Amino acid sequence: MKKIVVIGGGVMGLCSAYYLQKAGCKVTLVDRDEESASFSASYGNAGMLSPSHYIPLAAPGVITKGLKWMLDSTSPFYIRPRLNSDLVSWGIKFMQSATKENVIRASHFLMDLNLVSCNLYFKIKEDEGFDFELKSNGLLMIFKTRKAKKKEEETAFKSREMGLKVNLLSKDEVHAIEPALRNDVIGAAQYLDDGSIAPWKFMDFMKKYLRNNGVLMHYSKKIEGFRIENEKVQCAYSGINEFEADEFVIAGGIWSMEMAKKLNFRLPMQGGKGYNITIDKPQTKINYPAVLAEANTAVTPFNNKLRIAGTMEISGYDLSITQKRVDTIIQRFSEYYRLKDLPAFKKQNPWAGLRPVSPDGLPYIGRLSSYKNISVCTGHAMMGLSLGPISGKLISEIITETPSDFNLSLVSPGRFS
Repeated sequence: MKKIVVIGGGVMGLCSAYYLQKAGCKVTLVDRDEESASFSASYGNAGMLSPSHYIPLAAPGVITKGLKWMLDSTSPFYIRPRLNSDLVSWGIKFMQSATKENVIRASHFLMDLNLVSCNLYFKIKEDEGFDFELKSNGLLMIFKTRKAKKKEEETAFKSREMGLKVNLLSKDEVHAIEPALRNDVIGAAQYLDDGSIAPWKFMDFMKKYLRNNGVLMHYSKKIEGFRIENEKVQCAYSGINEFEADEFVIAGGIWSMEMAKKLNFRLPMQGGKGYNITIDKPQTKINYPAVLAEANTAVTPFNNKLRIAGTMEISGYDLSITQKRVDTIIQRFSEYYRLKDLPAFKKQNPWAGLRPVSPDGLPYIGRLSSYKNISVCTGHAMMGLSLGPISGKLISEIITETPSDFNLSLVSPGRFS
């Protein structure tokens, strides 16, 4: 029985531990934060399962928009200017990756990963009896302008060619299924392969399952270094605590970059700060998860909650709240729906968390080439929750040397070396 140490308690760490335990490994999970900490992106994301979001962040036109948006601290994609060698290096690689070739190379791969991952969520629910509000009623890309309509129609046609199920809804059709929309919404693309879950419920159920099935869980243990012999990691240590294993998995979100540095391995990433505002028992009845096209804002209705989320702010490890950005998210949301809950959103304390963003919009999944027994699973940006199960399953296949259905060269951790 292989002994595995998984470093990181977010969705990647939990899913890696889940599939490794299923494969018969003895698993220990170590996380830097308190167990009650809910500021990780795994808790605060929009909860969307999104095969439709297959276009990587590094795509043509993003640089031009980014330069324009850098002048506006309330913009959807904002890079806070600062002198930092990691940011400069990441920025150069991002510009080099923002090409049509990168989109073509990555799109089918990301879509296929997402479709399999969605199916794995259903299997986890069936196998373990989890109740994490798994829904498969699709996602709406809602638009108000002719310019956005044209863009979403083009994306919808492309998505159909790639095999996704997409309906283009007229103004009357979208208002019929989502009556709370304002009158100036003129249509939507409906992606039927998409879905949603309540991320906090999934995280809590996974922790409970892992504990009940023999996985050792250690919180408030920041990994400070590794002991290495003959190109193999012998243990990871945190203070006086040493965690020995046959194999190690780094799945610590944005903090994975710092752990990789301790192994003299460069893993280019930046923290992409996102915000959400969530209210309980909403009065406004919203039926479908949605992305508001012109506003770049996500909306997710849960059983007894309503969450709006948005922005990608590249600002290092800073978790401070910029109230202007929060106000902008709420304002843009209110421009699409006839809200009864606007005062509740304005009173609610916002959340902020860091997504781990690679330069080319693809995650890092695989072994570090310099070592025989350490793998990484991070860099998923806005697709972390959506890709959690498949990423954990792939890590399990790598460690147990099980043949995979995917060519993982695109997500090799050493592709920027």
